Order: sequence, then structure tokens, then C-alpha cells
Amino acid sequence: MKFVVTGATLKKALQWMSRAKAEDIEIRAGPVDEIVLSALDPATVVYATATINELLDADITAPESIYVSLEQLYGIVKRVSGPAAVGIETVEDGRKLIISTANARYGIQTISPEAIRAISEPARSGRRPLLLTGGEFFEMVTGAATVSDVLTLAHPEVDEAGTPKLVGRGGGGLAEFEYNVTAYRPEKADDVGKGSYPLDYLSRLASVLKTTDQVRLVLGVDRPIHISAELELGLDVTALVAPRLRLE
Repeated sequence: MKFVVTGATLKKALQWMSRAKAEDIEIRAGPVDEIVLSALDPATVVYATATINELLDADITAPESIYVSLEQLYGIVKRVSGPAAVGIETVEDGRKLIISTANARYGIQTISPEAIRAISEPARSGRRPLLLTGGEFFEMVTGAATVSDVLTLAHPEVDEAGTPKLVGRGGGGLAEFEYNVTAYRPEKADDVGKGSYPLDYLSRLASVLKTTDQVRLVLGVDRPIHISAELELGLDVTALVAPRLRLE
């Protein structure tokens, strides 16, 4: 595996994985000139991916998939200035990863697949996404975090004018918070969603998305919430966050 990407793109991808509380990440070749990073956090709450679809150069050969320490790789990439190119290459039959910048070269040991827990994508809802701006998502999540450690999302809720809304709530007792976002009117009776999700994860993820034009949320009923966005720099990110509480 060998590819070149801008430091800014790789840094943002690793930042996303870090916000998902990943420790060891998988790096693999995507279907068409893509590099995909994926991880399941140690608490098995979040499955996250970051897909880099704008490579400066690539020569994808075996091994097609490697595992590395996020802390080590992110620590190196943080030292690279934004537009500078970063080269990534596996050597010694995939046992070592070489990271090359304009004036430095680093080598870190990869992790044997047998020594890491299998990373697999959880089941997701097939419902249509709700569309928010990154700013709306950030305001909803951080607002709820001031009074609670869980955000309860429900869609659709209809106001007095008959407009369906996505409603986010947090709190309990004397403290409470509610945030409404206008959303589509569902075409099917079962095209709804509700669930409660841990704000320690959502707040970290929302901090990366707050300047993004569009964030897509897919809700099921007490199913993992699917968060996805297209960031600048040719980077697509997703996260599936498991529900914290069961709603009756």
C-alpha cells in the first residue's frame, strides 16, 4: 500500500477518528482510488469511518488492509502544515508503516490483525436521512450537554402549524433543554425515529462538523444513529452511535 495525500486531509480524517475515541484504526483501500479509515471504539459505542477520496498519488498493492495506533499516527501528522503532502507506505510485508513529509521520515510498527478486535459495521436503519447544517447539529448537541449526559432525538413531532420537526431534548429534574429543527414530512407511517444517545460522544463528533454545510442523520427506533457528512478536502465521514437508553 502506498499513497500520497495532503496533510490537512489526513489530519482532519484522524481528528474525526480521535473524536470517536478510536485507539487502533484500520487503513484499507476503497473500491475506486480511495483510502478508508475505520474503527470501533473500545467501549463499542461508536463505529466510525473517514474516507479520503482525493489522493495526490496512489499505488495500492498487498497488503490491502493494515492496522495502526491512532495515537502514534495522529501525533506525527499533527506536525505537518496544512497543504504539505504526506506519503504513506507499507514496508516489510506490511509490518511497518512509513510516513514521509517534506523534511522528515517516520516509521511505526503496524498491528497484527490477530492482535486486534475485529472491526465490523453495525446494522443501520434504512430510513431516509434528516438534513441539518453542521451548526444546527452542534448547537443542539452542545445545548443538551449543558443539562444532561444524554440527548433524546425524536422525529417527526408536529407543531401547531402542522410542520414536522426533529426534536432534541436533554435534561431531567429541574434542568431541561429542547431544540427544534424543521424536517421533512414523512411519506410512510414507519418513516420515523427516536432514541437516546450519549452526549460525550456526540459532542466530540459535532465539534468536527460545526462548520459543515450539511449533516445527515438517520434515525431508527432505538437503533444506532447514523451520522454522515462530506467535509472539505475530499473527505467523507460517518459514525454510527449506539443508543444509550431504551425508550418505551
